[in-house]
Formats: sequence, C-alpha cells, structure tokens
Amino acid sequence: MQDHIENDRTSWQWAWFLPIPIAFAVMIPSLAFVGLALKAAFVMFMATVVGLTALQVAAYVVTARFVRVMGIDIPKRLWMHARHVWATHAGGGRVRAGIDAFAQRVIGEVDAVETRLVGERVEAGDVVAILRRGSRSIAARAPVAGTIARVNEALARDAGRVSRAPYGRGWLVELMPRASRDSVLASLMRGEPVKAWMEREVSRLVAVTTPSAVGAAMADGGEVSLDLSTLDDATWDRVQSEFFS
Repeated sequence: MQDHIENDRTSWQWAWFLPIPIAFAVMIPSLAFVGLALKAAFVMFMATVVGLTALQVAAYVVTARFVRVMGIDIPKRLWMHARHVWATHAGGGRVRAGIDAFAQRVIGEVDAVETRLVGERVEAGDVVAILRRGSRSIAARAPVAGTIARVNEALARDAGRVSRAPYGRGWLVELMPRASRDSVLASLMRGEPVKAWMEREVSRLVAVTTPSAVGAAMADGGEVSLDLSTLDDATWDRVQSEFFS
C-alpha cells in the first residue's frame, strides 16, 4: 500500500513538469514561424520601398518639364521661336504663346501687359504683346501666322503672372493659325536644338552687355543671375535690338 502511495506521489510530482517540454515543443516551431513571417514581411517592405523609389525616379525623369541651360529653364515639350516666345497646342486647333524664361529674366518683374485685340491678323514675328516694367518694355512676337483668337485676360489684373509662370498661367495669347497647326509648329525649334540655341543666346547676351553687367551675369558659375532691366539705356537698347526686335 505504501509503495502504491509513493508511486502515485512520484507520478504526480512528474506531472508538474510535463507542460514544460510540451510548451517548448509548441513554442519553438511557433517562434520559428513568427521569425520567418517577420523576415518575409521585412523583405516585402524593403522591396516595396525600393520599387516605389525606382518608380518615382523614373516618373521624374519622364515627366520633368524643363532642362536648365546656363541658369535658364527651357521647356522640353514646347516649341520655341527665335525671338524668345514659345508655342504649344491649345483647344480648338489654336496655338497658345508666351515668353520664355530668357525674356522673363531680361525684363524682370512685369508691371503691365498690353496685348493685341482678338480678331486681329498677324504674321509670324509680328508683335502680339508688350511687357512693361517701369519705363522699359520688351515685345513678345507671334510664333506663327494667324488670327488672335484669345488673350489672357487675367494679366490685366495680375501682370506678375508672366514673371512667376511664363510657361504656365503667364501665357499671353492664343492664335488660330493660318495653316494647319502641326505644320506651323513643325517650323519652330523643339528638344535638343533648343538647348544649343539657348547656350548661344546666353553667350550673345553676355557679349552685348557692359563689362560690369557681364561680371554680375556670370557670377553663379556660368548662370545668368542679373536682372538686366537695370542696365543703362544704351545697353538696354542694344539688348532690345539684338533679341526682341
């Protein structure tokens, strides 16, 4: 009888330890599974981050609108006229036009804009708008021949749009071209030729300005940084004649 009691006691004491190996037996595979899951989640997270970063970089490269040449932003997708106006598609077969960043840099902060009247016929190179800053002004010329179909009426209230967004909200006029829109735009510059042309224009600008202006204009390692509207009258007239007449 005593032996039976001792045996029961011994069996009961060992029963306390049984959950421990069982717990380890269950926990170790569980921890391993959790570890693998965490590793998998981390790998997926990093792959997502890398993928999104690559997509952002690719999207920036594809959608970047401008190329900077000697401090001047030039648009990739717009057509350019040699008198520093741009052109692009507008609704109803029209061509929208405005000044480029080179012209904006020359005139500085625009005070007032005067445009031709809707319905007037113009030839390519005719004046379609006058941009004024104080007593000085530059002429914006038609990139294509046609009829003035629309003017940017917002400029009457806020001429500074031309300075802040020359390629966007600061557009000047829309023209209904005399020939097909695609054919007239094809006669203008676009893409790589614009870069080479702008480099020549900036170099020419430096050549016609005074020595003191040259130093200021090229102070940023070859970038134009001077508001050229501060030039003396004689030099201003030269710039006008060379680039906007």
